Amino acid sequence: MRTRACIAAAMLLAATPMTVHAAEWSYEGPNGPARWGRLKAAYTACAQGRMQSPIDLRTPALRADAGIVFDYKPVALELRNNGHTIEALHPPGSGFTVEGRRFELVQFHFHAPSEHALRGRRYPMDIHLVHRSADGRLAVVGVFMEYGRANPVLAALWRRMPARAGASEKIGSTAVNAASLLPEKPSFWRYEGSLTTPPCSEGVRWFVAGQTIPVGKSQVEHFVRVIGRNARPLQPLHGRKPVGPLRP
Repeated sequence: MRTRACIAAAMLLAATPMTVHAAEWSYEGPNGPARWGRLKAAYTACAQGRMQSPIDLRTPALRADAGIVFDYKPVALELRNNGHTIEALHPPGSGFTVEGRRFELVQFHFHAPSEHALRGRRYPMDIHLVHRSADGRLAVVGVFMEYGRANPVLAALWRRMPARAGASEKIGSTAVNAASLLPEKPSFWRYEGSLTTPPCSEGVRWFVAGQTIPVGKSQVEHFVRVIGRNARPLQPLHGRKPVGPLRP
């Protein structure tokens, strides 16, 4: 049975592609992360939740045995500037399966710097690939991006990046396969967490790759010029023990 947190997260995700985030919260200033939980009753979990994301991923306490199977296909995307990030809205038909449950890829988006940390280090950028199961549960695959050569997927997307909050651009001329946003031989940390933006709903399954993919410094700088820095501070574990590595 779904928890209330899962239901709330699913409802939020369903609305995301059609709605620009309210300007009532931000990543800095008087409505920054430290105050999210006090901005409105619906955001209480941001301050009082015990399973919040992002976190610092360190030496795993346990080993994962179950594999994760990706099934991503090349598709045309729509880019949307929601005021807090750039989202790539993904049509149905791609996803992954883990422990017998299928999660469909709904959208992926970007944060600079990375929201999660790996053994205390935050990377220049990360990608969150957001998935939803048939019963409304959310799962997010996180991928760190490290400075190196220009990323070809971002090169195609950034050419059409909408600069104004609320604007969108269809990328119909270039098919993008989300598999190209995964490391070549990934292994994944796994833990129960939350959305990293208000309302910070919990019940989200996280799979964060321990390996990186490259991104050009100019690509990160362009994103920051348009969106700004958009990483939530690291959150306490409250006894959680992330599991790793989980391999395809």
